[in-house]
Amino acid sequence: MELFGELVAWSAFVNTLLNERISDAEQAEEDYEQTFSTALTDHHIESVTVAKAYATASPAVAEAKEKFQMLDAERRAFRAYYENLKEDQFYLSRELTRRGHGAAFDRRDDRWGKG
Repeated sequence: MELFGELVAWSAFVNTLLNERISDAEQAEEDYEQTFSTALTDHHIESVTVAKAYATASPAVAEAKEKFQMLDAERRAFRAYYENLKEDQFYLSRELTRRGHGAAFDRRDDRWGKG
């Protein structure tokens, strides 16, 4: 049971970190979109394709995109950690329940002289 309690605590901790990463990734995505939009309006060009090319080539846009991609990768990793912990927690809970109930029946049989 001590291991199960520790697993639940780690799961809650990783869930907190996951929520933090989700928030950071969303903020980085908004920053990237804002930077890209600003870069689009910096160049007064008739063609949208050329304006997008200039905006994409901007160092500020590249930096914001890289930051967003890194934070999104962290979010995905923490989601995987959290899902794995939840699966382990479910498996351990099921095993503890199964073994605990079996032990209760064994003791009852010993007490009443059956078996």
